[in-house]
Amino acid sequence: MNNLAAAPKTRIRFEPFHISEEKRAQVDGKRWKTGTSSAQFLNDHIFSTEGDVDTVGSKLFFFHCREDARSADIWQHLKDRKDIKVVFLNRRNLLDRHFSDLRAQKSGIWHPKTGSDWSADYAEAVEIKVNIPRMMNQLNSLYATLHNVKRDFKDHDVLNVTYENLAPRSEIILSKVKAFLSIEDTGMQSPFRSGTLTSETLRILNKKEIVDRLRASVFSRYLDTSAVLREH
Repeated sequence: MNNLAAAPKTRIRFEPFHISEEKRAQVDGKRWKTGTSSAQFLNDHIFSTEGDVDTVGSKLFFFHCREDARSADIWQHLKDRKDIKVVFLNRRNLLDRHFSDLRAQKSGIWHPKTGSDWSADYAEAVEIKVNIPRMMNQLNSLYATLHNVKRDFKDHDVLNVTYENLAPRSEIILSKVKAFLSIEDTGMQSPFRSGTLTSETLRILNKKEIVDRLRASVFSRYLDTSAVLREH
């Protein structure tokens, strides 16, 4: 996102619809409020092209603006707007996404601090015991949500990017995204810092039970590519 925002004639809003109201990015000095129209906020403050701007956009997670019907009107609005371009960024391995969330919750560190020592504040080993029924519910929910949202945008101009491809090929993928969005490619302004999810940085106490449960599920394919479980 930092690299896109640094491009000429481009304005990117980071998280104006964050689930935590106090963490929502202010736009034009205003902060979107739960229970009001997210679609109107989008049109009035994010999709505005005032000034020397050719490309505007925003970061939006699938679970944003889902608090109530009024808050959620952005989703139907975006579905109806066939003139916008959509970049989906997801993990191909949803199991690792769940593990990454658990690790962040346990450590309290979701992103490395700007200017900080990467290994010191982000790569420390974390030990957890996974709630397996909750894990299965989360995998089912993630899979259904991804499927449904992608179906809603099947008639849009869409570029799919996976974290697994972005991490080792960040400059190539970034150039591809800029070309898709018709943004001038001035190279990478800030380095992409991949996460540190490995079997060393995340120690799962009930790993065998997880593997046994997944082998009997429709998500068994995640075992071979998981950064944490693939040694099994």
